[in-house]
Amino acid sequence: MPTIPQYNSNVSPDGKALPAVHYNITPDMTGEAQAKAMGNSADGLQQIALAVNQINDLRDKTKVTQFNNDVEKWKQSTLLDKENGYYTKLGQDASGKSEEIMKNYDDFVQNWISNNRVSKKSLNDINSISTSKRTNILSGVTSHDLEQTNKWAETEGKLGVENAITSAVSERNNPENIEKQVANVVQISLNQAGLQKLDAQSTQDLVKANKSTLYTSVLDAKIQEGDLSAKDFFNQHKDDIDPKYHSRYIGAIKNEEDKYKARDMAKNIIASAKSERDAIIKAESIKDVNMSDSVLSRVKQHYSQEEHFKNQAQEQALNSFYTKAVEAAKNETPLSYDDIPDSLDPEVKLSLMNYVNTKGQPETDDQIWESLYNMSVNNAQQFAKEDLNKYRGFLSDGEFKQFTKRQEEIKSGSYYTKIKDDDKMINSALKSIGLGSNSALPFKGDNKDIAYSEIRAMTREFEARKGRKITDNELQNIINSLGYKGSDGSKLYKQMEQGMREKTGFVRDVMNDFSYYQSRHNGEMPPDAEKYKIIQNRLHQKVQEKKTQAQQTVGNYSYNATTMRNIAYTKAKPHEQKVLTYFADTQIPTISKQLGFKLTVTSRYRNQAGSHHAEGRAADVSMSELSVRNRIRTYEKLLSLPNVQAIGTSDPNILAHFAGNKKIVDERKYDRQHGTNHVNHAHVTLINANPPTPQKIANKNGYNF
Repeated sequence: MPTIPQYNSNVSPDGKALPAVHYNITPDMTGEAQAKAMGNSADGLQQIALAVNQINDLRDKTKVTQFNNDVEKWKQSTLLDKENGYYTKLGQDASGKSEEIMKNYDDFVQNWISNNRVSKKSLNDINSISTSKRTNILSGVTSHDLEQTNKWAETEGKLGVENAITSAVSERNNPENIEKQVANVVQISLNQAGLQKLDAQSTQDLVKANKSTLYTSVLDAKIQEGDLSAKDFFNQHKDDIDPKYHSRYIGAIKNEEDKYKARDMAKNIIASAKSERDAIIKAESIKDVNMSDSVLSRVKQHYSQEEHFKNQAQEQALNSFYTKAVEAAKNETPLSYDDIPDSLDPEVKLSLMNYVNTKGQPETDDQIWESLYNMSVNNAQQFAKEDLNKYRGFLSDGEFKQFTKRQEEIKSGSYYTKIKDDDKMINSALKSIGLGSNSALPFKGDNKDIAYSEIRAMTREFEARKGRKITDNELQNIINSLGYKGSDGSKLYKQMEQGMREKTGFVRDVMNDFSYYQSRHNGEMPPDAEKYKIIQNRLHQKVQEKKTQAQQTVGNYSYNATTMRNIAYTKAKPHEQKVLTYFADTQIPTISKQLGFKLTVTSRYRNQAGSHHAEGRAADVSMSELSVRNRIRTYEKLLSLPNVQAIGTSDPNILAHFAGNKKIVDERKYDRQHGTNHVNHAHVTLINANPPTPQKIANKNGYNF
């Protein structure tokens, strides 16, 4: 609407009229601008309509693009995902799933359209894209489904054939069941051929190949177990077995027949043979060389297995005994022969008997020691396998541990390289002092080493069974029983035994010196120069010992002769031998004076059946008032007397101090059995010596004994 210009007339404060004010009139005041604006507005609305159409058109195209992208995402997650995508599934997992996949696709498209507002035009485009992609997806999914279904069917078919073959092998001794499995194989093969769309010839080849595999599998099992029916089975089904295998099976069946014959011959030989050697001779006498070798191999295997199981049983029995021995030592309870397992070999039983007799503290048997030492030097392989527990009853605890250590070192390969060289150096030193070998024995017609070994073996057995040392008469009887004649056999054997003891003692000392060097040099064995030095040092000591022994022998001979002369001049008291009277009335006072304290003889002769007291050659010397130190000093004096045969005691201090002294007798068992006390006195047994008084020979300054 046009606006009319207004004029304002103002009055000054004093009432005077002011001039009128004129305002400029513009086109906007008359509506001209508004009319122009109305014309421009129509053009703007037309532009807006065009923009809106552009937006809708772009939005429709974008929606179509979005649909296309979402379909690709569906394909990625449903079909192509490396872990769960359908195309990664194989065999049974993929079989028959194409219909399910396509339904999933259709549901995805419908859900997408429902959840997204699109124009009619866009919907037509989306349906067109959906149909095109569905066709491609259906083609790929169906192809994968068919391929994997075929593979699954092929796998199951192969598994079916394998199961039928396995069942046929398991029932190889039942012809009827084998033929049932053959029928299964044929049917499965035909099904496989149908799935693979094979022609008639290929189908026939597949059936024949699977049947051949079944029959050869059964035949292999029969041959492997040495079943002689393999020959008949092969002949019966030869036409169904691939000809390329015929020669192999003919040879294998012949080989198995020969093996069976060899087994049968070996079995008969072993049953009739008197010994392993006899069985070997019989096997070697078979004229057919190949058959002889086969039979001989089985005979040796039989005895080897027999020996293995026997050794295994022996080892278990030995371990059981020594486990019991450890428990007995802990509980301070004695062992007896009843604790020795009956299953052990006689030689091993003897070892354990000696272990029992010595209360678990045996002395080393020099011959056993030398045999083990020589084995470790000359047959290390056998020594490494040897069960040392078999010899434990004839080795001191220290010697047993040393051989055990040597065995471990040989097994580890860290020791054997220089053993033989060491042995040569040691033997050279032994020869220089006359200990290289035993001195000649006067046992006519027999090797000295064999003679010594035979006598020592019987002596060892006697002492183990009797639980005591053998006497000279008993030793002479053994020597005579072996056909070794001569009145001095016992004496010569003892000389030989002493030589053996010196020889093994020297070797042991040298080996101990080597071990000591090793312990001081971080486990390193001494070099050759040091070994030579050690051996020469021991050699020098041995020479000095022999000189000292020779001097002592002369002195002892003189001392012994004087003692026996004094005994002969002694006047015996009633019921006593001269040796007892001289001991109690002369030697004890002399020892008492030498030691500086009083010694009292509490018992001499007494009428006690079975006692040396009743023989007039035993005395009890009181120990109750003496300290341990003075008791030891007293025993040292008593043991040095040539007329003292043995001293019985149950004093643990004395037994420990004089362990190994053959004159000391352990009376602890006797005390437990009879309620006696051999701690408070020493039971001294004297030699049988009651010589007549010497008569002076006429016109000669001598005496006749």
